[in-house]
Amino acid sequence: MTINNLFKTFFSNDKINTLNAGSKLISELLESMGTSHDEAKIEVDSKDMLGWMVNVGNVSLYIYVFKSEDGVIYLKVISPIVFLPEKNILPFYRTLLETNMYLNGYTIGVEKNMITLMSVRRIENLKIEESKKMIEQMAKLTLDISEKLVEDFKAVKFEVK
Repeated sequence: MTINNLFKTFFSNDKINTLNAGSKLISELLESMGTSHDEAKIEVDSKDMLGWMVNVGNVSLYIYVFKSEDGVIYLKVISPIVFLPEKNILPFYRTLLETNMYLNGYTIGVEKNMITLMSVRRIENLKIEESKKMIEQMAKLTLDISEKLVEDFKAVKFEVK
């Protein structure tokens, strides 16, 4: 990223109000992380959504830019954590709820048989550095939470093959 782009990123009044503008932000974000926009791009089913998959260390993150029904553009990042364990499911869910209570800006959820960490933010005034910090924090939280769930419940970590 050039000094001009960095300066523009920090001090610009440009609002991100289209999917293309959101895609540009993600492209710059991925470039700053050493990943190509085209390499990370994934197919999505909706015309109002764009998606990418990136690995941060051992953590896979799915990044989406989407337009809501009222036309607002959002950034959604999802990180698969672990698969549901076969035993002790009630204590497992309790641990998830207790952990969820202390997360700020992130949410633990269940998608089919997988536990995920998710964050959704309005992208309108979001800057690259904020997005990068969100991605890094999400990767760290995913690692921390997965280690605890693997240790306490023998849950199986999610890994892209």
